[in-house]
Amino acid sequence: MHFVLRHTVSQYQQPESLVSETRVKKKQQYSPRRSRTGNDSSFARFLATIEALYRATKHDEAEHLSHLIVYLNHDTPTCFMCDKLTADMHQLRNRKGSGEYLRFGHSPLPNEVVWFEMTGTHLNVDTSSALDKGIPICSTCYAQRNMPCDYYAPEVCLAECTAAQTIMRRHWEKGGF
Repeated sequence: MHFVLRHTVSQYQQPESLVSETRVKKKQQYSPRRSRTGNDSSFARFLATIEALYRATKHDEAEHLSHLIVYLNHDTPTCFMCDKLTADMHQLRNRKGSGEYLRFGHSPLPNEVVWFEMTGTHLNVDTSSALDKGIPICSTCYAQRNMPCDYYAPEVCLAECTAAQTIMRRHWEKGGF
């Protein structure tokens, strides 16, 4: 099975344009025959490939405010955060073209205005057309996401980066990229 990462650039009021396509090598794909540590290093290579796209975008941009958004389709009724299915599920808003953004990658510096300027690499989790209600989330994760928090705090950034990488890894293992 072959996977291709498509790197596109979109600017307001202009159509999306393809920058490059990168073929995901066998070493970067999940294999059930590999050991856990072997798959860990494969996933690390896969993430490094994605983060290299951000560095290329940041280098090409004249402004500092560049960002990379990785799109992921969540096509199961399970919680998009923890992948559990509970009796009480909530639905996050899912307007067309608007998913749920999560920062991932290296934790930003405390003085960077990351959340509001959207700098860095982000994961956009959307749902498939089969799940037209919204993005499913369990009660535990819903309560945790609705707790008041300081988005600039390093521990909040780290928790969000960890959650995004966990979601990416789960879909990577299932061949969802």
